[in-house]
Amino acid sequence: MGLFIGLSSRACQPASALSKLDEPTLERLRQQVPGWRVGASSGASPLPCIRREWAARDAPAAEALADKVRGVAEEAGHAPLDVKAVSATVSAELATPAAGGLTENDFIVASRLNAMEGVEALLAKKRQRFWA
Repeated sequence: MGLFIGLSSRACQPASALSKLDEPTLERLRQQVPGWRVGASSGASPLPCIRREWAARDAPAAEALADKVRGVAEEAGHAPLDVKAVSATVSAELATPAAGGLTENDFIVASRLNAMEGVEALLAKKRQRFWA
């Protein structure tokens, strides 16, 4: 049961202790971080990564959110592969280049990013949908 509960409560391991995730483990962890997609990084040498985008209310809010994302990753001891704020959209990519792809640390950081506090004020308001 401990494998499925409390991903954000786990601590990131040192890079030397990490290994690339196998497909079943990757899929199990991906299901624990809603909003994150598995794909290839946008860098010069593509690497398997997980990616998420947030719609901010405006460009300054996007910059503040990007700083917050970097801070959460830094606090966890795991540098994000890439964090960009373009216009009012923030995108983050997580991977572990030393392991050659995705590790548990990437999903731990993604879980902590999903649980960030105080970001509601930075995000764009969702439109209410009315059904007739």
